[in-house]
Amino acid sequence: MSEPGKAVFLSYASQDAEAARRLAEAFRAAGVEVWFDQSELRGGDAWDQKIRRQIRECALFVPVISRHTQEREEGYFRLEWKLAEDRSHLMAKGRPFILPVSVDGTTERGALVPEAFLAVQWTRLLEGEIPAGLVRRVQQLLGEPGTGEPAAPAVAAPARPGAIAPRSGSRAWLIGAVLAFALAAVAYVALRPGVRGPAAAAVEAAGKTPAEARGATDKSIAVLPFANMSEDKDANAFFSDGIHEDILTNLAHIRELRVVSRTSVMEYRGTTKRIPQIARELHVAYVLEGSVRRAGTKIRVTGQLIRADTDEHVWAKSYDRDLTDVFAIQAELAQAIAAELDTALSPREQKLVESRPTENLAAYELLLKARAEHNARQPSNESVRMSFSVRENLLQSAIELDPNFALAWSELATLHVELIAASIDSSSARLAKAKAAVSQVQALAPESPAAIQALGSYLLFGLQEPGQAVEQFRKLVELQPNDSESQVWLAIALMAQGRWLDSIAAGRHSVELDPRNARARQGLITTLLLVRRYAEAK
Repeated sequence: MSEPGKAVFLSYASQDAEAARRLAEAFRAAGVEVWFDQSELRGGDAWDQKIRRQIRECALFVPVISRHTQEREEGYFRLEWKLAEDRSHLMAKGRPFILPVSVDGTTERGALVPEAFLAVQWTRLLEGEIPAGLVRRVQQLLGEPGTGEPAAPAVAAPARPGAIAPRSGSRAWLIGAVLAFALAAVAYVALRPGVRGPAAAAVEAAGKTPAEARGATDKSIAVLPFANMSEDKDANAFFSDGIHEDILTNLAHIRELRVVSRTSVMEYRGTTKRIPQIARELHVAYVLEGSVRRAGTKIRVTGQLIRADTDEHVWAKSYDRDLTDVFAIQAELAQAIAAELDTALSPREQKLVESRPTENLAAYELLLKARAEHNARQPSNESVRMSFSVRENLLQSAIELDPNFALAWSELATLHVELIAASIDSSSARLAKAKAAVSQVQALAPESPAAIQALGSYLLFGLQEPGQAVEQFRKLVELQPNDSESQVWLAIALMAQGRWLDSIAAGRHSVELDPRNARARQGLITTLLLVRRYAEAK
């Protein structure tokens, strides 16, 4: 019955026999031959020779990794692992062979496994469930998909410094590639979002991009960081930055507007550059300057809209309100900008702009503090872990104050996904937290951009389902077609699906929308390098 070169060999410790059985059943149900027979778990030369022959002849070797394998420094499964690693060294570069599966959240860090196991991305089972993506990936590796995409390169998985390049040549390595991409695209924002990266500076060195050369459209705007005019500046910095970020979000809801991302505008905090120069660098027709003053229960928000080519102040508005009216102020500013740029809002856009994320101001402030912690994060591993913990506690406190605060649930879900994507915490407990947070935001605001982004990132990094993630990010792009960040998410998911040409197209679009966005540019560069388009990457 065996067909050499078409079978999967399951290797496991005896304590993990049940988990291995579930894997075998899932593979067999999909028509995959599996060499797994509990009745033959016995010693003897004949049995030993059979195992050695099967490892020599199998198409894929799937080691089952768990706390049990960690606890056992000796065992027959370790001989199987060594035999598989030895065979992998004899294979041509780019040949996929070893597909580790962690059945209980055991991570690569400190794992007692052969070095070859650390060179490829692991699949983790959530609550014992077998991901459909794993079964499909095995089917693809045993067949000949012939996608017509550029050849898949070897990519070093970021699980551990010094790991050798994983075997490739098909799509088995793609989840590892996603994490490699995440270090450039997701982790750039997750780990050091507020710092101007080298990609932004490269725009000046390399000259204008095609988008910049075409000239700014009349419906393009950059919202510069708001000045904090409160007496206690240190205590209120998070609040003025939060107002600025929410105004950017409101404007991003408007399809006809092109809004420069927060990443690009933050480098202009406290700048002495003149508005026309800033507008040229950001490729926009209008610039909004503003300030926030908070005193007790009162707030004053001012905004000046400037036509960049003439340096003309189109209008200046001032809002003196109670703190409880902060969402109304943000909505009115966005609507005033849209009106001046001759942009009509659809009913759905009007609803999004005017929505009040929470009626609990204390919960909203906790959300803004969590964002400030995220944006101020430093690059060292220890401070990153501490910052994640602080941010998680703030968001949990916000949710306790307002359990219906969908935006807080969304940002909490994204936090969990960031930890998984950056391989800081990929445990089953963390995956379960991400799932619970996504479920909450889906129940509260399923059609909101924040909910769609949270679900898409969870599908991509938590469940390793890039196809379903692409569907979500296409929805996000449909809602916010001029938002560079939405295009970045779509590019990541398309790359994980092996759709290289589509991923590059989305990456180029993200850069065209926001030429100085280091996250977008760095993501595109990474993708081009992965498919060996070195001249374009340069």
